[in-house]
Amino acid sequence: MSAKYTYDEETGPRTVVTMGNLTVLAGKAPDGLTFGQFGGPLPDGRYVSDPDVPVLNPGARYILFFGPPSWFYSPIRHGLAFRVEQVGGRTIILGTDGRAVLTMSTNGITFGDTVVVNRGLQRDPLKPNPIDPAVSSASFSDLASAIDEPVFAAAATRAIIVRGARLGVPALSPLRRAHWHLSPGKPAPSN
Repeated sequence: MSAKYTYDEETGPRTVVTMGNLTVLAGKAPDGLTFGQFGGPLPDGRYVSDPDVPVLNPGARYILFFGPPSWFYSPIRHGLAFRVEQVGGRTIILGTDGRAVLTMSTNGITFGDTVVVNRGLQRDPLKPNPIDPAVSSASFSDLASAIDEPVFAAAATRAIIVRGARLGVPALSPLRRAHWHLSPGKPAPSN
């Protein structure tokens, strides 16, 4: 996975993500994917992002759920970007907040309590965001309960089929008729 920043007056700042070596669990996808998510630097140097757009870091592996066919901020469904990581000799799945997935079913997803990758410290998609060194296999109580990649993939595929989701090639371009704008905010309170 690699990323770069672009800017367009109509769609705003974008982080263009290119992914290769894809494995498709359900639906269809080309050999590689390139799409632009909302967020990145403005021409004046300020950085704009949306907290609901997942941060995808270079070098990491992901399981992503794409949809709906029309979108503006990200083609990835909200909250459904999962990072595949090695922790304590196991391959586990992490949610967007960096916590391990313990269960996944048609009823929902259960996450552990330990944050393995601290998203709050680094939201720059152009830089790797490694496993938090403070989390070791000895201190990671959720490790034994975390589901691995094959179990997650099977559960996700079942949930997609049971829920009757439409499968196909994801739409990878944002709506061009939608416009973004930056509203001035209030200054942060001083201490």
